Amino acid sequence: MLKSVLNGGPSDTRPFKKRFDFEERKALSDKHKKSHPDHVVVICERGSGSTLHPIAKNRFSVDSSSKFGSFVATVRDMLALQEDESIFMYVADVVIPPYMTTMGELYGKYADDDGFLYVRYQEENVFG
Repeated sequence: MLKSVLNGGPSDTRPFKKRFDFEERKALSDKHKKSHPDHVVVICERGSGSTLHPIAKNRFSVDSSSKFGSFVATVRDMLALQEDESIFMYVADVVIPPYMTTMGELYGKYADDDGFLYVRYQEENVFG
C-alpha cells in the first residue's frame, strides 16, 4: 500500500534536502519509522534536467513488501503520462532498479543517512 505523507505546500518546489536540514529530515523519518515500522519513507522528485512537472505530493509511505514497479505506476499516474510516454526512475541518483525489487530491499541498500529513500524521475530522451 502506498500513501503520501508529510507533505509540504505544493508551491515550494525546492528539493526536499534544501527545504529541511539534516536534523529535521532525520527526525521526520525516525518519527515515521516508529509509527509505521513495516513501511519505508520515500522522497520522489523530478530530475534536475527534466521538463516534466513536479508531482504535488512527493513524500510517500510505502509498504516494504511493495514492488518498485508499483511505485513507478503510481508516479506515472500522478504525472498523467500517456502509455507511449516513458520515464526513468533513479534510486539514489544512480540506480535504475528492476521493477520486481521490493521497496524494502531498495531502502536497505540505498537509504540516505537521514532515513529517507530518494527516487528521481526524468523523461526518456529520444534523439531522432
